[in-house]
Amino acid sequence: YRQAKQIFVDAEDKRNLGLILNNIGEVYQIQGDYEEAINNFQQSLQIFEKIGYVKGKSCVLDNFGKVYYASDTYEDAFKNFQQALQLRDEIGDIKGKGETLNNIGKLERKNKNLSKALYYHKKSLEMAEELNGIHDIAIFAKEIATDYKDMNNYKKALDFYEISLSNYNKILLKTPIEYQKTFESEFEELYDITLELENLLELIPQSLTAELIKIIPILQKFTPVPSIDELNNIKQNLLVFVSYTAKDEENFKIKKIVDELKKYTRIDNILFYEAESYDNFIKYMSDNLGKCDILLLFCSPNALNSENIEKEWTAADAMSKPIVPIYYRLEHIPALLRSRVGVEFDNFDLQKTIDRIYNAILKRVEKRLMK
Repeated sequence: YRQAKQIFVDAEDKRNLGLILNNIGEVYQIQGDYEEAINNFQQSLQIFEKIGYVKGKSCVLDNFGKVYYASDTYEDAFKNFQQALQLRDEIGDIKGKGETLNNIGKLERKNKNLSKALYYHKKSLEMAEELNGIHDIAIFAKEIATDYKDMNNYKKALDFYEISLSNYNKILLKTPIEYQKTFESEFEELYDITLELENLLELIPQSLTAELIKIIPILQKFTPVPSIDELNNIKQNLLVFVSYTAKDEENFKIKKIVDELKKYTRIDNILFYEAESYDNFIKYMSDNLGKCDILLLFCSPNALNSENIEKEWTAADAMSKPIVPIYYRLEHIPALLRSRVGVEFDNFDLQKTIDRIYNAILKRVEKRLMK
């Protein structure tokens, strides 16, 4: 993106320069660097306002809203989403309107305004249905299901989970081979639905249990969430080894993740190395890696360039330890591990990331025990 930015600066191509600045802002947004994200979005917005590119302006305003949403600045998020919505309405961008309405709905739900959240999510679904956009229908129906779940209307929640799931299946089953690599975003979204449905098992009345149980096995074809039978095969008191570089500690919120994972009943302890001495590192690795049940590998450019990290995951792989890559971008995973099912880090919803990591731990350990 930086190389492209310079090319467009030299060519005085304002429109594409604005688009690239918006893309750079999105990268910073994903990484949780909101100050740099806002800086690039502001530059992009100024260019689009100057050249009168309304669609680009609406996209940047929507991204501003997402940053403020992630940083819990409700009023600024709502203001930018509303501005984006108005512009998208003016230019007849139905797909864009649906996306912004969905974002407003999530914002309202985050602030416990469930009736408003449901209203906006239903409006977004109407937009997707107007365009027959299967992927957007799947996303927006899932949000409506979540709204109903939070309102304790479990029958309605299941109805919309089923709508969402049926549309995801339409996408995935078109190309069943290598679906996970081809439809990465759909895989992640199905994963979220599975987590929500399994949580529903503890909430719904008995009359709806059979209806829910019909859905979960279908989802398990696509996600690493273990079934109840598989959970029974997994031992208690799991020992988890965390591999990361000190430079990535804040970016991946390592200590917070470790603290939260320790709260799960099946995890006995999390091992992660905080010292800097190379000699101490070798001793720590040799003393503890063999004891662990699974290795969590936090993948980044820093990790790819770390000799110590490479020693950890190669040693774990040689001992046939399950490895779960955790990443922002797929290319940050070591090439030999890219076929492993990992967890994409969601900087906007840390608890969702932690839930995914925990379920991936259970699934990978269960698979190892079955071998």
